[in-house]
Amino acid sequence: MEKNIELPPLQCHEVALIDKANDINILLQKESIVGLVGMGGIGKTTLCKKFYHLFHNQYDKSSFLDDVNSKDNINDVIKQLLHDLCGERLCKEENVNQEHLDKIKQCMILKKVLVVVDNVGKAECLPSLPILMDKSTRNLASKSKVLVNCRNWQLLKSHVSEDGKVVMKSLEEKQAKELFMFHAFGNANHVPTKNFNDICMNNIKACGGLPLSLKVLGSSLYNTKELENWESALSTLKSGKSLTGGDDNEELWSTLKISYDPLEEEYKNMFLDIACFLGGLKISTICRAWSGDYSHPKFGLKILQDRSLIEEAKGGILYIHDQLRDMGRKITTDSPIVNRFVWNSNQSNFFSQKDEVVEHLQGISLKNCENLPFLSQIESKGFWDLRLMDLTEASPTIVEHFIQKRNLNNVKWVCLKKCMIQKLPSNLFSCSQLRMLDLAECQKLEKLPLSIGQLNALQELDLSCCYELKELPSSIGQLNALQELILSRCFNLKELPSSIGQLNALQKLDLDECSNLKELPSSIGQLNALQEFILSRCFNLKELPSSIGQLNALQKLDLDKCFELKELPSSIGQLNALQELDLSRCFNLKELPSSIGQLNALQNLFCQGAPI
Repeated sequence: MEKNIELPPLQCHEVALIDKANDINILLQKESIVGLVGMGGIGKTTLCKKFYHLFHNQYDKSSFLDDVNSKDNINDVIKQLLHDLCGERLCKEENVNQEHLDKIKQCMILKKVLVVVDNVGKAECLPSLPILMDKSTRNLASKSKVLVNCRNWQLLKSHVSEDGKVVMKSLEEKQAKELFMFHAFGNANHVPTKNFNDICMNNIKACGGLPLSLKVLGSSLYNTKELENWESALSTLKSGKSLTGGDDNEELWSTLKISYDPLEEEYKNMFLDIACFLGGLKISTICRAWSGDYSHPKFGLKILQDRSLIEEAKGGILYIHDQLRDMGRKITTDSPIVNRFVWNSNQSNFFSQKDEVVEHLQGISLKNCENLPFLSQIESKGFWDLRLMDLTEASPTIVEHFIQKRNLNNVKWVCLKKCMIQKLPSNLFSCSQLRMLDLAECQKLEKLPLSIGQLNALQELDLSCCYELKELPSSIGQLNALQELILSRCFNLKELPSSIGQLNALQKLDLDECSNLKELPSSIGQLNALQEFILSRCFNLKELPSSIGQLNALQKLDLDKCFELKELPSSIGQLNALQELDLSRCFNLKELPSSIGQLNALQNLFCQGAPI
């Protein structure tokens, strides 16, 4: 059977990657660890992905550790490694111990293993990874190989020999032309007219062979037939700061900004929202957060995607390259006109500005903030225009002080992820425009107040991994606009209130691994808009209510690992829109009702491990 390995996505057009990947493969026959170094935007990640696609099948086990530098905790990276190599999945609250590290090392000794570590940017990351073993252990694991990429050789040199160092070079002129032509004209072999040939080549040369620059610049000029626009782009490029200025990013940013500058003001604002706050979120979540602020959010995202400023990754996640993200943040910091955001708690000087400047702040991030020496300055501000608020992992004191006694009528998106709060600030429920509330991994949150029913505009509520949450208030049924309710891994949640059936707009209900949930209220059948119902790993769920057959819009029903489920109600045959039904590992499910044959829209039926 084929190995069930999830491969990282590759770009739509590749240039000169196969030969470079083959060179790395040859080098790995001699070296246990190869380090790939080069400046941002030069294509290190793309090459690593291509190498993984080409060669992972030559190994017994493999793991691609994507964008390690962006991860909040190296513990999460090691967990992925443990899962990929040893097949062991740890809960989010579990920490990796020495036994787990030894298992990974043992796997690398006994099996032929490939590990690709993408974008290491912190000095403490590499020594923490068990794949970098001492010399004697490495000799025992001679068949296992590691490829790691990084911008700074100094971070790698104590782990990778000089012989294992690969410097990523810029594209040669022919390769650069192929990539640029693909993005500028939609055809890698396009031959420009005589009028355009010189200006094309001058723009290509100005990009310095950097793939990210070529991609973004080419996309910005796509279908542009006016010669003066091409000349303007070239002029802007030539006026950009050079690398000799001491900042390796400046020359690249001067190229990337060409795609940003011509955007209409609304699309510029969308890009800055993403760069400072919303990158890495689901596109559906972002559109909800923008509801009422931008006229056509989905069209705006397409404009940004067409210009290669953002990408859509697997699972509908919005991806922004770290160089583009940093460029956007620099724009907000440098320009007094667009300085609408505080995206880092270290920007304390912002709060010393005049009240009229601070009052128009639209977004603030106090992520990981435990102590603000300028908290008293914040307390006096109104923040009348605040739309986006990220308090991820902020201390309970910061959360309380920032939210309480403040007018937050314009706030659309609030992220309190991983905050160790036991209760929610009461003023949060006066946010009449709030569209998205993220409370994921608030591990000490025991209950929601009745006042949550006041959030009439709320469209998405994420309570995943709220381990102490025991129940939902009956007022949850008052959330008439709610489209997505995420309760996955709420281990102590024992029941749902009958009022949940009043959520007429609900499209997705995720109860994955609510292991103490034993039954569902019959009112669940009233969810007329529900399209996706996740009940996987509800180990103690004994039955489904017959009313489930009333879910006329339901397209996906996931019952994987519902061990106690003994039968399905005959009404399941009434689910006329159902396309996917997962009954895998339902070990007590002996048979299917005859009505299953009535599911005319069914495309996928999974029964692996079920004795039916």
